[in-house]
Amino acid sequence: MIARTAIYTMIAATELPSAEPGILFWGAVAIVALAPAVLYLRTAVRNWETLKEPPTRPEEAHEYNTDASTALTLAGFTFTALTLVATLRTDELARVASPAVTAIFGLFGVALGEFVATHVLLRVRATKGQLFASEGLLDHGLWCTILGFGLFCHFTPALGIVGYVFAGVAIFVIGHLVYALRQQERVWH
Repeated sequence: MIARTAIYTMIAATELPSAEPGILFWGAVAIVALAPAVLYLRTAVRNWETLKEPPTRPEEAHEYNTDASTALTLAGFTFTALTLVATLRTDELARVASPAVTAIFGLFGVALGEFVATHVLLRVRATKGQLFASEGLLDHGLWCTILGFGLFCHFTPALGIVGYVFAGVAIFVIGHLVYALRQQERVWH
């Protein structure tokens, strides 16, 4: 159901806007933005006892070093994207903070915060729950970045068609996320 909602919202977001979107559009964007967080929360609740255990293999705690460096790389990428959006939308930012610009900056801001939080969380690595939470933050930050770029393309008429690329990426990411979380639950049980 979440994947279907994500698909429909991303397709709707790629249509060129004729006017300022309404409450239904922004509600759908909010639902789609929270989809990965809901999937990770559902998996965490169902596997709470397993997540409280320490990592079973010593190398399991250290294999996340590449994830920590990836998180910082993605944080830099997101910061660059924020700069790009601010540069391209300078005239609109000077006039008034429209809901579109606020949503785009909000999504990139959330992504930036989650990438930095992932890096900090991976420094501890005391329980499987911390490793799982870092994966969730990393995936949700990536999701917010994809959604932010999709909205940027939606509200920039010259880039409207590029939104279909982000819709395709979003469909792939949510499908892979559902598959990966199901496989992880099978490993834990």
